[in-house]
Amino acid sequence: MVAGLGLRRDISFVPKHMSPEELSDGCARARRQFFSLSSAVKRGVALMGRNPDPLTNLLFWTQNVRLGKEVEGKLRIPVGSGLDELPK
Repeated sequence: MVAGLGLRRDISFVPKHMSPEELSDGCARARRQFFSLSSAVKRGVALMGRNPDPLTNLLFWTQNVRLGKEVEGKLRIPVGSGLDELPK
């Protein structure tokens, strides 16, 4: 199931020691963790140490905020849905 949403995601293989639901939940958890505020702050601080360019840092923060908001919506979309439609 996808993190309490009651949806089962299609997977291309079944891991030996993990159910499809456990795999799906783990993937959802990893995406949420990666785009969490604390994770973004750690990556942002590291980026500022490597590249002090204000434009690069602005782009980093805007993209992380936008993508973090998209994660929940994308978890609700079944894998492969919309592939038979032309892009809009």
